[in-house]
Amino acid sequence: MNDTETLDVFNSPLGGTRLIEASAGTGKTWNICGLYLRLLLERGLTVQQILVVTFTKAATAELRERIRQRIVEVLAGLQVAAADGTAADGAVVDRAAADGAASDPFVTGLLTRWRDRLGRADGDAVLALQQALQTFDEAAIFTIHGFCQRALADTPFAARLPLVQELLHDDRALRLETVHDFWRREVASAQADPALVAHLLACGDSPEHYARLLARQLARPLSQGVWPAGMDQPVVPGAAAAAVASAFDHARRLWQAESEAISHSLLAALGRLHGATYRKASVLTAQAGWAAVLGSAVAPTTPAAWPPKLALYGSSTLAGRAKKGQAPPTHAFFDAAQRLLDALADQQTELALARLRLLRRLLTDAAEQLRQAKRGRRVLAFDDMLFNLHQRLTDAQGPLLAAALLKRFPAALIDEFQDTDPLQFAVFQAVYGGPTAADQAAPPLCLVGDPKQAIYSFRHADLHTYLRARALASARYTLLANQRSIQPLITALNRLFGRNPRAFVQPGLAYHAVAKGARPQAVLRDASEPRAALQVWTLPTDPRHGQALAKADAMAAAATVCAGEIARLLIAAAAGAVTLGERPLRAGDIAVLVRSHAQGSAVRQLLAGLGVGSVELSQASVFSSPDAEELERLLAALLEPAREGLLKAALATRWMGLDAVQIDALADDESALSALLQRFVQYQGLWRSRGVGFMLRQWLQQEAVAQRLLAAADGARRLTNLLHLAECPHPCRRSAGRCVRGRSN
Repeated sequence: MNDTETLDVFNSPLGGTRLIEASAGTGKTWNICGLYLRLLLERGLTVQQILVVTFTKAATAELRERIRQRIVEVLAGLQVAAADGTAADGAVVDRAAADGAASDPFVTGLLTRWRDRLGRADGDAVLALQQALQTFDEAAIFTIHGFCQRALADTPFAARLPLVQELLHDDRALRLETVHDFWRREVASAQADPALVAHLLACGDSPEHYARLLARQLARPLSQGVWPAGMDQPVVPGAAAAAVASAFDHARRLWQAESEAISHSLLAALGRLHGATYRKASVLTAQAGWAAVLGSAVAPTTPAAWPPKLALYGSSTLAGRAKKGQAPPTHAFFDAAQRLLDALADQQTELALARLRLLRRLLTDAAEQLRQAKRGRRVLAFDDMLFNLHQRLTDAQGPLLAAALLKRFPAALIDEFQDTDPLQFAVFQAVYGGPTAADQAAPPLCLVGDPKQAIYSFRHADLHTYLRARALASARYTLLANQRSIQPLITALNRLFGRNPRAFVQPGLAYHAVAKGARPQAVLRDASEPRAALQVWTLPTDPRHGQALAKADAMAAAATVCAGEIARLLIAAAAGAVTLGERPLRAGDIAVLVRSHAQGSAVRQLLAGLGVGSVELSQASVFSSPDAEELERLLAALLEPAREGLLKAALATRWMGLDAVQIDALADDESALSALLQRFVQYQGLWRSRGVGFMLRQWLQQEAVAQRLLAAADGARRLTNLLHLAECPHPCRRSAGRCVRGRSN
């Protein structure tokens, strides 16, 4: 493979497998658009033939819009000289907009190659771009799952799958059903080993836990489990338990006959043993533990049932902790205790291996049973799309399907390739990675990603897969101009990562210094106090013991200081001390990136407490919000207002405005409670006579809910949630009970 070189998007070869490595902000999407337009114009491909794959729906929508906009801009640039400026779709192109498109570096670069390098006429490009715009709704721009679904649906005979399958957005119920069958067969059956069952329960195993393990395996079916040595060695059933029973009986007889002499012998020898291990208190604890263990009829079956310090009576520990030149105490019991401890440890090792063998069967047998169940019911989940396509591409008839897909999509652009995993890469390699993949005449496969992001396993990225793809690429490019950041920040990042050539540890991952791009950027200036362009804040240690903060405390401290800094910036901006370009900094200029919805909510609530309004961008369902729970409580009380517990639960919602003291006071104020009850009865009557939608509108108005919510910092968001949720039960009309109990409407 060639060494890394800077990508010239308008002049680099198109054929073969090519890898573009780029940091954030260096124009990955800009260059993808350039490659796409070149495939349209130079290769004569249609939008239906150029496969574009990314890994989220949001990224897919953005790519689709950006590519279409680029087609429009290039077409406008071609029409600058046209007298009437008529666009391909019949709309009139504004002359100023067309002139702007003609001066765009993207448009000029693409058209310069088209005219000067290729010697092609503008009319050919116009026709190709007009056709692309007219058919762009059919453009093959998909998520990875969308591509797999389309590939299988378009080639049903080559894929050998049912023609009609229902997509399950969530297959947890079916997965749990399969795991329950496995649990009943392997764990809850009469033939199961009681000791193993006890060990599984002690480990916290359950069908729910196994279902989560199975889900992880199904998400990465090509991952190879690393199992410990000795798992498959033959085991004599009951041998470990028999050894424990024999050792237990022997030690028990000795202890019952000579317990006082045994303990006295050890206590008398403390001076000959290391005091750090053999303190008198520790020996007495061990003595009480042995008395408890050997006082029962059977040996303990789980480590949790073993009292502490038992090993102090074992001959191996005594010999190992004797002082130099001193002999440890001797007694037949010490050897018997060691034999019992060793037998118990061997039994735990055997049980641990038996548990691992069970888990291995779960990840193979249960996974296949789940797939068979889905085939029988003609359903599939998102992970099944990838698995099914890979399975069909790698079996005996796989070359036929690969050839059909290559004919259907003769060129492919894979965005965010660092997020790929072995299964996804195997699919692309099966279609585009034949023996001629390194040839420039081979079908174009362009892989675009940031290898530094491949270290994030929580995004399901697989670094080794990325590095393997890099080794197979015929050429590797990089983008070195950051179009998003200001020069001081770029300089600081280059200096930070440039100090260590192996900053990312893994061989093959390197940081390429980037330069400031040509796009102008507004500069943030903070005159209130001097600040570096790149700042790293560290959390303080816990003042109670001088160590790092606990996770919960650290998260709370980070959220607090983040909200505080945002409030400081906005206060200083209002005084003219913080500007972005030529204007004061605004709240909408600030973004807070978090890893979880809970962290985002924490920052939003802290900002609200500081009087700073914010918008939380989240894909979480409104049904997961506290407002959904409060609406359920309200509807339950409206359905049965005579039940005092339900009524008070509804009154405790933020919507009704009563605090704990006011609700508690109702117990002594019968008239106030009766008035509230009467209001809820009236709402119930409206629900039954006019429908739930009409009733909720009356409730919103009469209880002044909107005014109460909007008085709070997050009131707009809460009111929006309420209005969205209120639309859901509206079709129920008179069937009030169904809305709450069934939750289907």
